Amino acid sequence: MSRTPRPTAHLTAQQTASHGPAPVGPAPARPAWRLRAALVAAVAAAALPAATGVAVAAADETCAAGEFCVWEQPGQQGRAYQWTRSDDDWRDDTWPGGGDSVGGRIGSLWNRNACTVQVYQYAGYSGAWQSFQPGARDVDLSNDPIGVAGANAHRIAC
Repeated sequence: MSRTPRPTAHLTAQQTASHGPAPVGPAPARPAWRLRAALVAAVAAAALPAATGVAVAAADETCAAGEFCVWEQPGQQGRAYQWTRSDDDWRDDTWPGGGDSVGGRIGSLWNRNACTVQVYQYAGYSGAWQSFQPGARDVDLSNDPIGVAGANAHRIAC
């Protein structure tokens, strides 16, 4: 039984030397699992920036320009509280929608005020403190000097 030779592509000598011989016949099929894995990775990569954008947009709506804002949880999540002036005792401020005190219960903050904000561990502007420049965000206070359970006052210092 004789076989009919497959046609070959016509390449110049320079093309053959730099790229090797031209492939002959159809390309080998990719395994289906590779195609599915590539598709899953592409969908996940496309969704990540969108999810992050939603969180940032929600924080932008919650904390207006000129305000100093805190959130109950890290990542600017949960209930939020906003100030435009200094407050020497957060224990008498309550989270919206509930009777819990803001004092000692913050997980993240954003200084959208034009001035530096100093956050204090204790009421009356005492204890450990930390300064946040205009525009500064701290999305996880658990490793900061004031700590999650430590903030109870702030001073806006221009």
